[in-house]
Amino acid sequence: MSPTSLQRRTATTVRRRSTVHLAVHVRGDGHHPGAPASARAGALDTWVDLTSPADDPLDPTAQPPHLVRVRATDLRDAREQYVRLRSDGSAAALLDVEVLLADDARSARARLAELEGIVATRPTTVRYVGTPLGLAGLISDIGSAGVADGVTLQPLAAEGSLTRIARGTVPWLAAHGLVADHGAVARAAALAGIDPAVAAV
Repeated sequence: MSPTSLQRRTATTVRRRSTVHLAVHVRGDGHHPGAPASARAGALDTWVDLTSPADDPLDPTAQPPHLVRVRATDLRDAREQYVRLRSDGSAAALLDVEVLLADDARSARARLAELEGIVATRPTTVRYVGTPLGLAGLISDIGSAGVADGVTLQPLAAEGSLTRIARGTVPWLAAHGLVADHGAVARAAALAGIDPAVAAV
């Protein structure tokens, strides 16, 4: 991504606050150390930009940086970091959000309790445990409140959460115009290994 296009995109995001960047960071079978490990996913560690144009993606390894990944204890902390970053440069600021999704909030909390029973952890950044549409609402709030330019979702357990992100969270955000429509639904479906045709709310 060229510095000029990044500055233009970031300025537009700050001014209108109508869309957010959305990425997913997949690590093995999940970011939670209690997530069951499989040989297939064990070495997987990839960051996927879901919402930028295919020919102009955000690149977390670019120099100078295209983006800054923010880790925060809560949304207030994230907002304070964002304000400081906005005064220092044009790199997009994406908030890391740990996620664990289920069809209902009680099931999501129960699944987290199972993982915590294997390995007890503390959140390393903002954490969301709940439903796909609840996550979509949080992402919308992050954008509208000026907390960040977008989010990087970190599934605590990839199984289940990736599919729900692809079938629920991303389509809802796209349908409501909250993410730029650059194939986000299809990219999320591909990441989850499902048919894009069924990736719908």
